[in-house]
Amino acid sequence: MLGTGCRFGEAAGLTWANLDMEEGIANIRQQVTRERADGKVRYILSPTTKSDAGQRDLPLPTWVVAALRVQRSRVAEMRLAAGPAWQDHDLVFPSDSSRPLQENHVLVVWHRTLKALGFEADGKPPVRMHDLRHTKGTLMIDEGEELVVVQRTLGHARQSITADLYVGKVPKALRKAADRFGELLDPDRRAASS
Repeated sequence: MLGTGCRFGEAAGLTWANLDMEEGIANIRQQVTRERADGKVRYILSPTTKSDAGQRDLPLPTWVVAALRVQRSRVAEMRLAAGPAWQDHDLVFPSDSSRPLQENHVLVVWHRTLKALGFEADGKPPVRMHDLRHTKGTLMIDEGEELVVVQRTLGHARQSITADLYVGKVPKALRKAADRFGELLDPDRRAASS
C-alpha cells in the first residue's frame, strides 16, 4: 500500500495475473469488498474498483517488486500447507485458507506489529493502514509530483479530490511554494535585475 498507494481492498484483490514482475507494473482491476447477505458478512472479489479511475496500471518501485517475489514464495508454501483444501483465486495476498483477506483480521496483526515496533505506544494515536496510502500521496506532493500524477496513482476520480486531501496540507510543499513566490517579489532580487 505504501509502494503503490492502493486502497486495502485493491491490494487484497490483486492477482498474480495482474502483476508484471518483469516490467514492475500492477494492474488494479478488482478489489475485495464486504457484502452482507442473509445476516452474514462475506468478503468477495468485485471486478470493479471504487470508480473508473480506480482501474489503473501502477509502476512498482524495485523494493516492492522484491517484496512481491518473497510473497510469491510464501503463497506457494501456504498452498502446499493447505493441500487439497486450497482454492486457488490467484491472489497475491490470500488468507491461510486461500480466501480474500478480511481487513478486520489484518488490522489485528497490523496494530500488534506496530505496537511491537514502538509506533503505537501509550498516548500515541493509532496508525491506520490507510495512512500508508496517505503517506504515498503526501510524499509525492512533497517531492513536487504533478497533481495529475498523484491523482492517477491514487485512483481518484477528480483532481479536486487529490487537491483537497493533499495540497495545502504538506508543509514542505507549502514552504517551497512560499520560497518561490518570495523570490518573485524579493526587492533585492528585483533591484539587482534592473
